[in-house]
Amino acid sequence: MSAVDRQLVQVRFNRSAETYDAAAPCQADMARVLLEHSRRRLENRVPQSILEVGCGTGTLTRMLTQSFPQSRLLAVDFAPTMLERALGALPQGASVQGLLADAEEQADMLAARGPFDLVISSATVQWFRTPARTVLGYGELLRPGGVCAVATFGSDTFRELAECFSRAEAALGRPLDRHVMPLLSCVDWADACRDCPHDAVETRDERVVVWYAGVDSLIRAVRGMGAGYAGERGRPAVHRDVYRRMVAEYAERFGRADNGHVRATYHLIYVSYRKQV
Repeated sequence: MSAVDRQLVQVRFNRSAETYDAAAPCQADMARVLLEHSRRRLENRVPQSILEVGCGTGTLTRMLTQSFPQSRLLAVDFAPTMLERALGALPQGASVQGLLADAEEQADMLAARGPFDLVISSATVQWFRTPARTVLGYGELLRPGGVCAVATFGSDTFRELAECFSRAEAALGRPLDRHVMPLLSCVDWADACRDCPHDAVETRDERVVVWYAGVDSLIRAVRGMGAGYAGERGRPAVHRDVYRRMVAEYAERFGRADNGHVRATYHLIYVSYRKQV
């Protein structure tokens, strides 16, 4: 995961703060599932303090304030416009403090605000350079018995798009390039957690299929989420012939003949553990 250009990710999320919610098809449901999972892992204990890693536009933040109105919540994001939007959408009187910080690179800053009873993150850690190591390291921020729960995107996300770009480049005799971020699989997460020093580690995944009006609609949604490929910068734009061939491949392999809609897979992975008492 070291290929992630974190500065580029930050720039894109700053730009997409206004369009993210409308473009994100399953993130709200993902956050709801994560919250219910966290409540179960907490065994109905009410957390005194919560750290939300990567609050984005505040979808999960608002859910947390509703579920745990008496808890102190620290909402962290490294994109200023995202954090501003999240804080601006909170209900009046919510006990939330915002912190502009990189939750992967500035763990010491987070530790100074802890310890926490719950560290939670939805749709964020896939952008980390070392997601598994960082998530397991969040155990240092927890009180004994505290819970860390994460929802992230997995390796099958946008698998159709990756396949069709590869087929287009091969058909045109062009070098194969990467157009979709490489993400960890559920097996990768399970392997990383095998030697985890914490208790009751759980990993599970699911795949959600979303239909778009066409390939261009899918690409616009990806850009609206700020979720495009974020590897090395300065790469040349996709050649128009490759793009046209990719669109044709996509429509043929993953489209519906009756209305021209195309499918895209979102691979959701949930990881959680409890700190030893």
